Amino acid sequence: MSISPKELPDFSSFVCLDSRNALFIGGQKAKLASDDEELGLNTIIHVDLLKIQVTYLQENLAYPRLKIKSIHCKNQSKIYVIGGYHNQVQMSNKVEMLDIRRLNNKEKSLTVRTVSSLNQPRAGFGVCSIKDRYLYVFGGYSIKSLRQSGAQLDTLFPVNTIERLETTTELQAQQKWSKIDINGNYNCSLINNMMQFKVCQFTHQREERVLILGGENFTEGQISNQILEIKIKEPNGIFEEISFEKSELQISSDTIFQQGFIQTIKIDNYLYMMTGYRHIEAFDLNTSKNNIVC
Repeated sequence: MSISPKELPDFSSFVCLDSRNALFIGGQKAKLASDDEELGLNTIIHVDLLKIQVTYLQENLAYPRLKIKSIHCKNQSKIYVIGGYHNQVQMSNKVEMLDIRRLNNKEKSLTVRTVSSLNQPRAGFGVCSIKDRYLYVFGGYSIKSLRQSGAQLDTLFPVNTIERLETTTELQAQQKWSKIDINGNYNCSLINNMMQFKVCQFTHQREERVLILGGENFTEGQISNQILEIKIKEPNGIFEEISFEKSELQISSDTIFQQGFIQTIKIDNYLYMMTGYRHIEAFDLNTSKNNIVC
C-alpha cells in the first residue's frame, strides 16, 4: 500500500513521533473557492508508517495555517505549532499546543489548545526546545503593508529577534514570550537577517546539541552552506545568554540548500542530512568530517 501525494497537503508541517507514527499538521488548500478564502488548512493527519495508512483526526487547529513550524517536546508528550501564514498576505503569530498522550494506533485522539502568541508574526524561522522545557524561536521573516503612490504594497522584511517561552508552567495561557534583539548583539550576529534554515536537535555523547543548517541571507540573497551551533546558558532556569558559533561541520558545495531540505536523522555517530536535490550527506560527529552518500 502507498500514500497518494494528493492525500497529504503541500506546505504542511511533518512531525515524526516514533518509528511508526507521524503527523502532518496544517498546510495549503489545493483549490480556493474565492480570492478572499483562507489559504491555510486546520487539519491534523495521522500516518501509520507501518501500515502506510492515512487518518484525518477529528481535532483541528483553531487557526488554519501553512508553512508553520512544529516542535515535539517528547517528555511532555506535546507538540507546539508555531507561526506561518494564514493566507497569501497575512502571517501568523499564533501558537497552539497538541497534547498527544492519548494518540496511538487504536485511539488516534489528541487535544488542541491555544497558548500565548508570539510577539511578532513570522515564517521561515527556526525553533528548538531546550531541556524539553524552553522553546526558542529565532530569525525568519514577516510582512508589512506600505502605501506608495496611492497603492498598498505588501513587503517582506527580516525578523531579527529571538523569542523564548517556558512551557512547563501551569499558567501557559498567561505566560508570555520574552524577546531578545539580534541587531547589535555580537553573540547573535551570525544569524542576522537569516531565514529558511533548518534546526536540528540531537544528543551525542550525552550532550544535547542544536545546529542550524544552511539558510538564506534575506538582505544579500545568498544561500549559506555553513552550520552553526547554538549555545544557550540558563542556570536554574533563568535565561542568561544565547550565542551562535560556526561549527567544524560544513555542508559541501554540492548540497548548498535553501528550502530543498527534507530531514536529518542521527544514527550512531553520524548525522545524515537529506535534501530535496537528491543528495544525502553524512557528518561524522566524532571527526567533524562529511561526505556525500548519494
